[in-house]
Amino acid sequence: MCGISGKFSRRGFANTDFLNAANSVMHHRGPDEGAIWTSRDMRVGLAHRRLSIIDLVGGRQPMVEQTSGLVLVFNGEIYNYTSLQSDLKKKGHTFLTNSDTEVILKAYMEWGDRFLEKLTGMFAFCIYDKKRNLLFLARDRVGEKPIYFYEDDNNFIFASELKALLQDKAISRKFNLPMLEYYLTYGAVRGPECLISGVKKILPGHALIYDIEKNQVRLFKYWDLPNQQNSKGDFDTDLVNELENLLEASVSGQLLSDVPVGILLSGGLDSSLITAMATRVSDQPINTFTVSFPGAEGFDESHFAQQISSYFGTRHQVLEVEQFTMPQLEILAEQFDEPIGDQAIIPTYLISKVIGEQAKVALSGDGGDELFAGYSHYSWIKKQALLRQRTPPIFRKILADISRKYLPVGFRGRNHLVGVDGEIGNSISAVNMFFDKNIRKNLLSPLEGKFECTDEPEIFKKSTYQDQNSSLRNAMVSDFKSTLVDTYLVKVDRSSMLASLEVRCPWLDHKIIEFAFSKVPDSMRLSGNKKKILPKLLAQKLLPPGFDISRKQGFNMPMQEWFKSGLKTEMEKTLMDLDDTIFCKSTIREVVSSQEKGNNNMQRIFSLIMLSLWSRHYNVTL
Repeated sequence: MCGISGKFSRRGFANTDFLNAANSVMHHRGPDEGAIWTSRDMRVGLAHRRLSIIDLVGGRQPMVEQTSGLVLVFNGEIYNYTSLQSDLKKKGHTFLTNSDTEVILKAYMEWGDRFLEKLTGMFAFCIYDKKRNLLFLARDRVGEKPIYFYEDDNNFIFASELKALLQDKAISRKFNLPMLEYYLTYGAVRGPECLISGVKKILPGHALIYDIEKNQVRLFKYWDLPNQQNSKGDFDTDLVNELENLLEASVSGQLLSDVPVGILLSGGLDSSLITAMATRVSDQPINTFTVSFPGAEGFDESHFAQQISSYFGTRHQVLEVEQFTMPQLEILAEQFDEPIGDQAIIPTYLISKVIGEQAKVALSGDGGDELFAGYSHYSWIKKQALLRQRTPPIFRKILADISRKYLPVGFRGRNHLVGVDGEIGNSISAVNMFFDKNIRKNLLSPLEGKFECTDEPEIFKKSTYQDQNSSLRNAMVSDFKSTLVDTYLVKVDRSSMLASLEVRCPWLDHKIIEFAFSKVPDSMRLSGNKKKILPKLLAQKLLPPGFDISRKQGFNMPMQEWFKSGLKTEMEKTLMDLDDTIFCKSTIREVVSSQEKGNNNMQRIFSLIMLSLWSRHYNVTL
């Protein structure tokens, strides 16, 4: 795992100050090594920070391919690099290292732009191709690894993290107001946009070609979710067996490392199945880690994790997480490039920090819920689809309007009631919504006359909706392309990399994703209140008898309890630090008051706290 950055300047640059600065602020992504490369004319520069995982000596970067002159900086892991290396050797290529980095270069030489389809892994990279006079950048299919970029008439700049990109003074730190509204709606910023105006992100499954001669950016998609197939056969047997084989292959490939590997074992279904597969395929003892919250038993799943560890004979550690502090939040606000409203960033970071002291690589269970319908809102959306069939539109509109107007923000079920209006896409857009349009207008009322709130965040959230798909599939596709990419994978990448830990997600192998979205019918995902039916059938085959496979919690924390403690004063002060030329303080106080009255506003409060800390640290203004 690494951090990459680079710059093209039409006028050339007199020194490497930007590259050195970008490397410096991403030291956490690669504490083992740092290096830069520049072209002879000083118009192209590439920088790299390295966390050594594979071929500790031979995988140094930036890597120059001697016969072609190609130069590469690469962040991530290619899990099938050994088989690709074998194929390329048969085609006459020779290798000086045993690294996946060199495999990328040779694959680009052999197959051109289409070589991306052959890669299995998580990655973000840039190849400088002097012969074609271009920079070729790409991001993995799911978006596990990040890449930001900025362009103007004279420069093209990219980096793994926004804080590295901002080392170039050409980028002004101004709010992208439509994305600020999106953040208030969903607690994250959607790609390809950024919360800072002028900065972009490459979307998952996309590549970017920057034509140096024409000063022109061309983006193209090389992968997308497959369509649903009409499968036949014995679902209960064939699908379980296929999932078992795919997960085994994925875990086996992702255990590949020249350094110690651990597993983040929450004691839930997804991480437990990964542990089962790891002990099956590995000839080395498996290290597992989980967290506990002393004094907060409702959030402590360590006994479930211990049950899995004992059954499979792993070397298990329970890591105690104490109450967090505001200084820790300030560190995370700086690290996250753009604010995230997900409270789970805290335990994710704390456990990554402890594991990072003992291992460089860890496997996690992220992705299983998006692939096999593990979230409770999927059941709600199916119920709302039935409600639309059985009730007149006018009744649903009245219900939604009353809920929107009279139910306080944070009232449990409010979003679902608001979402029953109109088409099923409205139910999808209401999922995980922090602030609806009316509340956003109040929050941003100081901007009246400068910026008007719209329905654009909701419209984007349901933009993946297709009439031919079921309501369940539409909701899952929406989550996969928005919440997973913009929130959960950002949380995992930034939290773990701050601790110099590489986290791999076996459930997000593209072959498992394609299987889940093309072959698995809705009936094997969700039925009534039964969720994740297919993985649970696999769990019955692999996990200990009597193990509770229906529980769902994951790495959560007792945030509401902590808010009631001595941290409340500090949190409220941070909220009031928000720029009052942008945010209405009385509306913020109403949100806090609603929480104190028993409504569920902690995520909303947390999202505003992170926005306040982030904008203050990076001095982002109108």
